[in-house]
Amino acid sequence: MQKVLFVCTGNTCRSPMAAAIANDAFKDRGMAFWATSCGVFAVDGTTASPHALITMSDRGLDISAHKAKMVQTEEVSAAYIILAMTRGHKDHLTALFPEHKDKIHVMNVDDPFGGSRKLYEACADQMKQYIEAFNWEEYI
Repeated sequence: MQKVLFVCTGNTCRSPMAAAIANDAFKDRGMAFWATSCGVFAVDGTTASPHALITMSDRGLDISAHKAKMVQTEEVSAAYIILAMTRGHKDHLTALFPEHKDKIHVMNVDDPFGGSRKLYEACADQMKQYIEAFNWEEYI
């Protein structure tokens, strides 16, 4: 299985939601990918935000066991594809791991942290659309 790594800032909202959405899509399509997540400024062990938990639960996805983790060399090296939430995340990752720059892509998803439940829903919808439209076959 090829590992997909989603990266955001704190690894409590966007990237864990994106990993859950992607894993569900991979399973439905029978694709040989597995998604995980991390953050460029994550506090290791932090749980997913309450709105992220509810948003995913409403979609039948469980991220209650999620614990945030800071991006690590091993995670980046093991990833086949890295999907950063913003251009800033990509730039940060490229500065830290220039040898992996070719596998880093940008999703352009704004951070819902501290926002309303509706904002989290919109964020999840946007990520789902991106994940469904991404040309995964190019990476098989």
